[in-house]
Amino acid sequence: MIEPAISIEGLTKRYGRVAAVRGADVEVRRGEVFGLLGPNGAGKTTILECLAGLRRPDGGRLRVGGCDPRTDARALRRHVGIQLQAACSLPDTIRVAEAFALVWAWHGLKAAPEEMRRLGLSQLARRQYRELSTGQKRWLHLALAQTYGPEVLILDEPTAGLDVQSRVQLHGEIRAASLRGVTVLLATHDMA
Repeated sequence: MIEPAISIEGLTKRYGRVAAVRGADVEVRRGEVFGLLGPNGAGKTTILECLAGLRRPDGGRLRVGGCDPRTDARALRRHVGIQLQAACSLPDTIRVAEAFALVWAWHGLKAAPEEMRRLGLSQLARRQYRELSTGQKRWLHLALAQTYGPEVLILDEPTAGLDVQSRVQLHGEIRAASLRGVTVLLATHDMA
């Protein structure tokens, strides 16, 4: 049997008296696009943060790309690209090309300018992060999450702040990632 790309069994997470996640069970096959839908406060972001190793769950079992986020942080970073809604910010003065170079260096890769071109960000290469629109920042974070070829993409509200045309482009990029065999888990309010 092939191990799923993402496996969540009985995940629980509390913040004091508030139970943000109560026994969540999810299994996502390799190459599948899976959406977590729900209102604000439903625990979607908490689930993604636990999978990304950014929050420690109170209970349950997690596997992402064959890794346990609690114990395999280094291996997890090699297999998983993450774009989180609230936690994704870059220094105001970093340039787009520098952000790509930084991510590539973290992953031990040689800079690949064609990846910036493929994702439509070449024209922004010399612009500082603070000069980007909200939509351009969201697109940059999505591009950085997938530029090194991860097996799994975890996306939190990826369409937030995007105009209609950019949403269509983003949906196309998610489909293209899936066709390349990348597993995509996203939390969204966007029913499209």
